[in-house]
Amino acid sequence: MRARIPSSPGRRQQRGIALYIALILLLLLTLLGLAAVQVTTMQERMAGNYRTLNLAFQNAESRVRDSELAIGRTVNTGSAPTMTDNTCAGFDIDSWANLVDVPNATATAVRTRRVDRCSGTSSGKYGQKVNDDTNSIYQITGAASDRATDGSTVVVLETVFIP
Repeated sequence: MRARIPSSPGRRQQRGIALYIALILLLLLTLLGLAAVQVTTMQERMAGNYRTLNLAFQNAESRVRDSELAIGRTVNTGSAPTMTDNTCAGFDIDSWANLVDVPNATATAVRTRRVDRCSGTSSGKYGQKVNDDTNSIYQITGAASDRATDGSTVVVLETVFIP
């Protein structure tokens, strides 16, 4: 004869509450996962934007440094450097940057002008250099994008250069 296991009254009254709790926990974990994906996507976008801005800045700085080197070479040889603007008139950087086709431009994306005659500070001291020793102060404006063609970010960089 088989032994019969008596059924407990609590077992018959269960209605599958563990299933509902598991489904609610799975829903919460899914929402948490979706939030993590959104945060990761936003961080990836921010890192990409920072990279393109950094590349554009480095390209603009390279153009400005090339212009500074060219001015330095011409000043050291005693010849006058080539200026793209010899006027003392005001200069609107935004208008200039909008006119220049920055991704495809090379020389046109750099604007050089001698400004020591414009400000009346021909004997001024700037940093560690006295202008009488250098004879000139140059304003160099360069623009560049993050890529050679079809760039998404443009940086305009302006420096004052005393050779």
